[in-house]
Amino acid sequence: MAGALPDQLENTELTGVVLSREELSAHRMADCQATAWRLIACGLNEWEIVDGNLEQLCAWDSRLTNWHVDHCLTDHTTFQQCTLEHWRVHSSFFNNTHLESCQMTDLAAELSSFGQSTFSACRLHGNRLSEVAMIGTCWYDTELIDEQYNFVRFPAAVFINTQFRGCLLKKAIFRRATFINCRFESCDLTDAVFHNAFFTDTEFIDTSLEPVANMEGVTGLELS
Repeated sequence: MAGALPDQLENTELTGVVLSREELSAHRMADCQATAWRLIACGLNEWEIVDGNLEQLCAWDSRLTNWHVDHCLTDHTTFQQCTLEHWRVHSSFFNNTHLESCQMTDLAAELSSFGQSTFSACRLHGNRLSEVAMIGTCWYDTELIDEQYNFVRFPAAVFINTQFRGCLLKKAIFRRATFINCRFESCDLTDAVFHNAFFTDTEFIDTSLEPVANMEGVTGLELS
């Protein structure tokens, strides 16, 4: 199926597609159901996925650049040692997504969600998120650098050994979030919310808590 994959796919179901060491550009999928795809050491550039479902996608050592994802649902997807660059995401839902040892750069997302997803040993750099929900996400050994988040919600999220560096977290909502051995360095927390959040062994370096909107119920921090 790999070599015969059409550039344009519409209103179809594709199950069990395997792409290995493929370089594919300018593909479009509209109103498609893609299930159990496997991407192995691929380079997929300028893909557009609109009004579709992606389920049980697994990608290894692949570079996915310039993707446009609009009104899509993805469920139980896995990315390992992948690079995701220059994505544009709108009104889409990523449920049970697992990213391990991945690089995510220059992603712009709005009105979307990453529910019950995991980021492990990842590096996020220069992404811009607006009105995005990260419900119940787990973050391990991950770096967030120069991220710009506007009204991004992290309810009940767990951060372990995670670093925020130079991040603009305007109106970010960390309600009931847990921070273990984390670090905020040179971050802007204007109007952020940490209601009922729990901290242990977490540092704030060149990061003021004065602009935070809500620290009610916070435990593990000495607040003056």
